Amino acid sequence: PADPDRAPAAGAQARLAIRPEHVRISPARADASAGEFPAKVADLIYRGALAEVLLTIQPASNGARPITLSADLPAEGLTVQRGDTVAVHCPDEHCLIFEENGA
Repeated sequence: PADPDRAPAAGAQARLAIRPEHVRISPARADASAGEFPAKVADLIYRGALAEVLLTIQPASNGARPITLSADLPAEGLTVQRGDTVAVHCPDEHCLIFEENGA
């Protein structure tokens, strides 16, 4: 879990790490909760029972490069399509935050 005593200073560059099995994708909502952010479905690659969903996340800071996230989801019942906006949820208890300098 994220340790508030080791959190990067405000404004510092940081990386978020989370195991893929803890990431959840749901339909986008106007009232996003903490740990949830919007992403666009860039592509879907069906591989039998699983589908690789490629998501593009636009960082809040101007000029920042978009982030690409890949998630393997069960193909059965998958309702997202290329171009859809979805909500990506990263539960706090499963997140690790590292300062950009590797600390």
